[in-house]
Amino acid sequence: MLRIASHNVNGIRASVRRGFGDWLAARDPDVVGLQEMRCPANELPSQAWPGYHLSYHQGVLPGRNGVGVLTREPPTAVRRGFGSRTFDPEGRYVEVDVEPRPGVRLTIGSLYLPKGGRPAEGGRELAAHERKVSFMRSFGRYLTQARRRALADERQFCVMGDFNIAHCPLDLANPRANTRNPGFLPEEREWFAGLLSPRTLTDAVRH
Repeated sequence: MLRIASHNVNGIRASVRRGFGDWLAARDPDVVGLQEMRCPANELPSQAWPGYHLSYHQGVLPGRNGVGVLTREPPTAVRRGFGSRTFDPEGRYVEVDVEPRPGVRLTIGSLYLPKGGRPAEGGRELAAHERKVSFMRSFGRYLTQARRRALADERQFCVMGDFNIAHCPLDLANPRANTRNPGFLPEEREWFAGLLSPRTLTDAVRH
């Protein structure tokens, strides 16, 4: 069995102070996707993940974003970003090829998708929403390419992370109150649903 985890740490240095190392040791996953690490590469608290290799995309925005993948085995390839001139510098996606078990070939990505905004309010909120939609469109096309590339290379493909989207009403305690809020807007949920099918990607947790 392969154990895979995903964790938005909300600042890796603060998370370590709050017990990230203990959480990691207790769960003992083979692969971990990390989001919102918010840390310069030269200040990473690597002592908190002994026995793991970190593939990290820091980004260029100080104190923001930053995604990583922890693996037991060193990856055979690391890809930072997904080919977007706008979003790649921000440190929102990193992808690795790794073989965590004999005969198990895996491509795995860690994503931190923008939060977005309330389009009905206009101004900055509308701009934030439009920016999120632009990200989703670009990243959705990339996922199709990445999945097909992995299939051609006889690899399993997994993408995890903080999508900033609640796909279904049961993902929220009060869905009716959130229908106009970013993360549960109809177009966001429709985009997420469009990623899933028996022949493309499966929501592994829900499955």
